[in-house]
Amino acid sequence: MVSSKLQQHLQEASQWMDDLSRVFNQVDLIERPMKYLQCLQHIEELSAAVQQCLMVNSVCEAIKEVDRLAALDSGLNHSSCSHLQNEFGKVLTQLHWPIISPNQSLSPAANCQDSSSQLEALVAQLLALQASDDFISQRTPPQPVQVSSSSPAVSVCLPIQIMLLPICKRFRYHFYGNRQTNSLHKPEWYLTQALIWMGSSTAFMEEKIQPVFDRAGAAISARVELCRGLVSLVQEKVAADAPRILYDDALFCHLVEEVLQFEKELRGSHSYPPRPAWTAAHPAGGRRPAEVARRGEEE
Repeated sequence: MVSSKLQQHLQEASQWMDDLSRVFNQVDLIERPMKYLQCLQHIEELSAAVQQCLMVNSVCEAIKEVDRLAALDSGLNHSSCSHLQNEFGKVLTQLHWPIISPNQSLSPAANCQDSSSQLEALVAQLLALQASDDFISQRTPPQPVQVSSSSPAVSVCLPIQIMLLPICKRFRYHFYGNRQTNSLHKPEWYLTQALIWMGSSTAFMEEKIQPVFDRAGAAISARVELCRGLVSLVQEKVAADAPRILYDDALFCHLVEEVLQFEKELRGSHSYPPRPAWTAAHPAGGRRPAEVARRGEEE
């Protein structure tokens, strides 16, 4: 009797929790544009204060207001955009991303239409954020950045960087540290795995992501961008192993042979465009990692 009543109470409480959760989500959705408008209002107030100070020739006060504007600008530029990244990650999970096996089931989810609509909206917003970040970077000198070990250090577009995060975790789990799969004698293991992921993800990138890029007006090949991120992982792995095999002729020759075979497969089966600098195996060569993907993974 008591157990039955307790079970009934738990079911009712669960329903209340679900209802309350939906209300909280709606409130959060409403609060976001409000916070955005409040931020705009604050910027306008600071700008007006600067103008007012200059009109009365109060340079010191104007400098203080400009300093506040600069602090606000810095805070916005270093925002991790965690809301967008988390929402994008949830939608990708609903669409069965990442595709880690050629035999992985891609049966559509029950709310596939809603997920596809959310995917398009989020990708468009992430591309817009990257465009604004690129514009800002053109006006300011590049700052030294600390590259996270959990995301690929390559300047692929922002949505693809976020898509690469779970793949990066798997790659580093299997091919770094004390894992049996991390063997200097078997570079073909991680090279082959990267190629498998490229092949397994091709259909998803072309059917789910590329149309979204096209409708957003982004001249980006989703498939090639993903390949670039995976090539970056291979670069970093080769660079990490190189000091330990440089003076072992057998290991070094084997690595070179496998890398050349990897490149042949990359160009042939995956139509990877020529990028002469990639075989230099230098993980920091000319790349600007995206702040959002790095910070989101570090969090």
